[in-house]
Amino acid sequence: MSTANEVEAPDDGVEPIAIIGLACRVPGASAPGDFWRAMRAGVESITRFGRDELLAAGTPAEVLDDPDYVPASGHLEGADRFDAGFFGFNAGEAETMDPQHRLLAEVAWEAVEDSGHDPADFGGTVGVFAGTFMNKYQLTNLATNPRFQRSPMAPLARMFNDKDFLATRVAHLLDLTGPALTVQTACSTSLVATHLACQSLLNYECDAAIVGGVSVNVPLKTGYPVADSGLFSPDGHCRPFDADARGTVPGNGVVTVVLRRLSDALADRDHVYAVIRGSAINNDGSALKAGFAAPSVEGQARVITAAQVVAGVEPETIGYVEAHGTATQVGDPIEITALTQAFGTDRTGYCAIGSVKANIGHLDAAAGIAGLMRAALAVHHAQIPPNAGFRAPNPLLGLETTPFYVPADACDWRPDGHPRRAGVSSFGVGGTNAHVVLEQAPDAPAARPARPWQLLPLSARSRPAVDTATERLARFLEHTSTPLADVAYTLQKGRRAFGTRRFAVCADAADAVRALRGEEPNRLDTRQAPEGAREAVFAFPGGGMQHPDMGLDVYRSEPVFRAEVDECARLLEPRLGFDLRRLLFPSAFPPLEGKRVTGGVMMGRDQGAGVVSALFVVEYALAKQLMAWGVAPTAMIGHSLGEYVAACLAGVFSLADALEITLARGELFARMDPGKMLVIQLPEDEVLRLPLPERISVSAVNSPDLTVVAGPDADIAAFTKDLRDRGVDCRKVSVPVASHSWMVEPFLDEFVAKVAKLTLNTPAIPFVSSATGTWITDEEATSPEFWGRHLRNPVRFADGVRTVLARADRVLLEVGPGRALTALAAGQRIAPAPIAVPTMGLARDTLPDLAHLVSAVGRLWQAGVPVDWDAFHGDTAPQRASLPTYPFERKRYWVEAGKPRETAAEPDAVVEAAEQEVPDGAPRTDREKAVAAIWCDMLGVESVGVDDDFFDLGAHSLMVTQVTKELRRMGATSLTARDVMGAPTVAAMATLVDNALGTGTGRAVGTGPVLEDEVVLDPAITTEGLLPVAEGEPKAILLTGATGFVGAFLCAELLQRTKATVHCLVRAADEAAGLERVRAKLDSFGLTGPWLSRLRVVIGDLAQPLLGLGEERFTELAGVIDAVHHCGAWVNFVRPYRVLKAANVLGTQEVLRFAATTRLKPVHHVSTLAVLAGAFLTDTRVIGENDPLPPPIGHDTSYSQSKWVAEGLVDLARERGIPVSVYRAGGVLSDSRSGATNADDYVTKVIQGCVQLGLAPNRRYQLSVGTVDHLVRLIVEISLRPAATGRNYHAIDPVPLEWNTLFEELRHYGHDVRLVPFDEWRTTLVEHVDRDGEDNALAPLMAMIGETPDRDMPVMDCGNVLTALPPELARAPRLDREYFHRMLDFFTRGGLLPPVPTTTGV
Repeated sequence: MSTANEVEAPDDGVEPIAIIGLACRVPGASAPGDFWRAMRAGVESITRFGRDELLAAGTPAEVLDDPDYVPASGHLEGADRFDAGFFGFNAGEAETMDPQHRLLAEVAWEAVEDSGHDPADFGGTVGVFAGTFMNKYQLTNLATNPRFQRSPMAPLARMFNDKDFLATRVAHLLDLTGPALTVQTACSTSLVATHLACQSLLNYECDAAIVGGVSVNVPLKTGYPVADSGLFSPDGHCRPFDADARGTVPGNGVVTVVLRRLSDALADRDHVYAVIRGSAINNDGSALKAGFAAPSVEGQARVITAAQVVAGVEPETIGYVEAHGTATQVGDPIEITALTQAFGTDRTGYCAIGSVKANIGHLDAAAGIAGLMRAALAVHHAQIPPNAGFRAPNPLLGLETTPFYVPADACDWRPDGHPRRAGVSSFGVGGTNAHVVLEQAPDAPAARPARPWQLLPLSARSRPAVDTATERLARFLEHTSTPLADVAYTLQKGRRAFGTRRFAVCADAADAVRALRGEEPNRLDTRQAPEGAREAVFAFPGGGMQHPDMGLDVYRSEPVFRAEVDECARLLEPRLGFDLRRLLFPSAFPPLEGKRVTGGVMMGRDQGAGVVSALFVVEYALAKQLMAWGVAPTAMIGHSLGEYVAACLAGVFSLADALEITLARGELFARMDPGKMLVIQLPEDEVLRLPLPERISVSAVNSPDLTVVAGPDADIAAFTKDLRDRGVDCRKVSVPVASHSWMVEPFLDEFVAKVAKLTLNTPAIPFVSSATGTWITDEEATSPEFWGRHLRNPVRFADGVRTVLARADRVLLEVGPGRALTALAAGQRIAPAPIAVPTMGLARDTLPDLAHLVSAVGRLWQAGVPVDWDAFHGDTAPQRASLPTYPFERKRYWVEAGKPRETAAEPDAVVEAAEQEVPDGAPRTDREKAVAAIWCDMLGVESVGVDDDFFDLGAHSLMVTQVTKELRRMGATSLTARDVMGAPTVAAMATLVDNALGTGTGRAVGTGPVLEDEVVLDPAITTEGLLPVAEGEPKAILLTGATGFVGAFLCAELLQRTKATVHCLVRAADEAAGLERVRAKLDSFGLTGPWLSRLRVVIGDLAQPLLGLGEERFTELAGVIDAVHHCGAWVNFVRPYRVLKAANVLGTQEVLRFAATTRLKPVHHVSTLAVLAGAFLTDTRVIGENDPLPPPIGHDTSYSQSKWVAEGLVDLARERGIPVSVYRAGGVLSDSRSGATNADDYVTKVIQGCVQLGLAPNRRYQLSVGTVDHLVRLIVEISLRPAATGRNYHAIDPVPLEWNTLFEELRHYGHDVRLVPFDEWRTTLVEHVDRDGEDNALAPLMAMIGETPDRDMPVMDCGNVLTALPPELARAPRLDREYFHRMLDFFTRGGLLPPVPTTTGV
């Protein structure tokens, strides 16, 4: 006899099957936890519908009036909703798919997550066994909807609806490679599927199995007719085994479970709900039953007995049976008789019996698995749930003579001498029966001690989904006893990592709740993960950040780190004369008198060897710990001393030899004369142009703007004073030696001789040498003289980090104390900004080093670097836990049922109908109807009015291209996408087609707004009574458009050039999300630095009145802000003016209102040269900045129209005394320093499209352009000169860019792009887009491509700019070959262009 917490092995050795995952969506419950609470409370979840509700759902009135119609069912809320994007479906595919297939996909995913696994990480094959109710959606909805029948999805409907594709669809979506079987045995479908899955597992056809059943009737809200068969309940209640039982109630729902062989589940530390000890299926046959649909005592008894025999259990040990329980007058008595016969015992009233149908109705194909879930949860929770609504037993059952009783209330379930066991029955119409025997799971092993800080990672496909997941986890942790280590392990190992990633590092559950709820600042880290996996680059710092007890709690917690430190201490003790741990960890080991490690200072110069050794040991041990966690370096770099660690890990030095060279370095420093190092905020070449004293050497180049010099104390002190007198920012480094300077030279021969005694090997892991700034060669690594030069030459970290991070798929991991290298990486002008992660904190940090280290692992996961989560937890071996599952973002995808076709009408009736008026707004002519049909299909709507704007209904530029193709098929072959975009209604487009075919009147197709009439500024915007603009530089600036390309660079320039706090107006759910948006945009362009601490966000909306702030907040903010930089606009080249007006025109008006609220503020308005389109049409050869705004003609886009109106408002505001400066940008090109580019810019799209096409247009066309850094420098520098306020500025490079230069540089870079005549290029592009649709980057902008290849552009005068600024500030960067190379490098790094064949470094 087994104890209650053991699982007996059946006599025949059949292995039990573990239920490790559950998920459901059933009436009244959307998760197993909700379901169990409803079961335990005996809740009936049948919905009673009102008459109006059913009429609206499509039930005819005559049906509702039938006295035999019952307006009730087990309704499933949200059955028409689906997270299409999660599974990669577009809207058309999603609305075509049977809702049963959609629901099963989501709930299958939830069950796998509930099991604590990622579908891709079971370590074996996974099978799918599922079944579904009949598909009524295709017949009732798709087949009757005219719009759907015309759509491209109509021919594919079967593939998205047929039962045949149910299981295979799930297998495909989850990338599962085991058996995928759709099972159909009517009501017993899902329990039969469970049996088949168990057999597949036992036969080793798969290693895990998803089993599911789903039933969704259409319409979703419906009742049912009561037939004479007695199957359906006339009162809408299902009362199994009750004296009042009169039938069942239909219901909708979906349930899935995940099964695994018990041995595999226990080995993988799975959470086990219950164990399937045995199962059986059979069929009634026909001999002993009344008819095809009738149940059979013999058939049911046989299958129950067979399952018990397979399970090897005695019926008297079974304490609960989850019955089929339809509550029919025939079914219940037969089922009790069969059970009694199968149990074969004289004992009475010991086994509870119930049915889930009393709670949620009969789920048809999902009924059996719903019962299985109920029984499994009863076994798991050791409670027997009541039979909902039970009052008295049906006297016809004779329960008093059977083993069974019907529980009216929930009760505890604690059997003596054997585990809890339950039986589950499901019987199908037609006679296929199934029975399963469940048993309680073995007890989980006791939790082992875990590290004191746990990493909780969360991810989703969007920020709102991550927010939902975070709150779900917080609620879970408030009410769970699950060990936090189990929670952490399940989130790490058992969840797919999606693009939006968040993590928290927590000490216990309460701490986790506070962190997840944002109650403590900076505890939640949320970022967007880069595309694809990333590799780690280990970066080892040099001296300066060491401190007592650095890494002590890591030493106490992590065995690998501890073992490596101990080994190093053992190797060093003979040379040092003491145990290094006494110096390193004075709080844990007896401290050495007069000797300690401090931040860069060696207490007693004779202790230099001990200090540098301590730093080496910590970095080396930390690297080994990270490597043990599966974080392997693909490359390395070390700063000065840190390169010794890199060389040791690469195998150049053995550990003993690496410690020896480190000691030699420390001894050398101890003998040097006192010296200092000085950090100068200037590039190296500018430092060398200074009057640099002879006794001072350049010792390090840490970034393009950060140079370090070193020399004797007195010389450094004098040079520091000289620099500060010149206004140069500089600071001393707290290191008492002038390393990497001439002061090292007297000791180099001795140092090289010591290195020559060591064994040097070629590196097994590539690393960049800080002595050269590039990859170390085998010859260098094995040369003692090289290591001497390494000690003397400047540290070229700036070159080195750019080399090691030349590939965009790398993450810099600073392995050692402090964050010096992390900060330096941010200042390298690399775009996108490199991801740099520190592993330890500073001496002053309140969080211990272990928390920092665990946080570093979180950042690595966030950045896409693989981590071995099993190794991360080591011997603690946490269990997988049942946690909240993915928060799907469901939307309604539904094709409405069409109206029933009318019967043939009499001739008089036809005439009468023809004479009826067409409804207002409906298409009238055949042409209008044809155009409307095209757009209905494109937009997925039932109807379009003749004056409805397609863009208001959701059209976009790619649809314009597709519609253009359709109109050409109608014969209007001359139409272009630009023509079509200019006719955004049915009426206008029909006229357009008629004109193109020569059948129209030739009338114009819409004229758009009269722009002059749009230039109206609210009279309430006035400067009367306001104080003048405050003198001095602004302390607070409001910036709009910070999440755009120019806005991001302007934000960074304002923060770097001024000391102001910059408040960015951002659309976001809250300030945290807004700040994340802005910082992510800055990072994407490599714009990072310490100045980000002065960045703030204001949650608002440029397109809303009062900037979306409300009157109080608007007024309050206006009292704080000193200046406004208005860069925000909706830059869209295809939407009509009226759509852009809110943001671009009215938004500008609100900015001007803000400038004249509370106190007067200058406005710096970023505009575009496109507002001058009217002047381009004249013979003007020079357009001056002070020229009046030309007439609003010649505009290619509504965007430029909206900016013209905005400048008109600016002119009115100036007349009222508001100081507004206007900065007109041309084509905004890449950052001249980093190559960072606007991925959505027109020039970018042209370059991408031409590379894809292999052709570029040969044009005589000069572009007025400027680099983005030049543009924002002009704006900020002019804004800081009060005398320059209130003018117009052409913020461009005065020298235009020749169009063909772009493609000459593109070809020189290595892209095969041939220049061809414009007409040939345009024709080829149109053919390509017509054939391949949106594959070409230019497809969305087809409507912008004009007909004119060449254009003589007037000169853009920049006199105001040149007057306002000195030449060195006004001068534009050279657009030379190096510039274009940087730009195209960024294109390649960011995936905007494919890489060209070239020889690259490691």
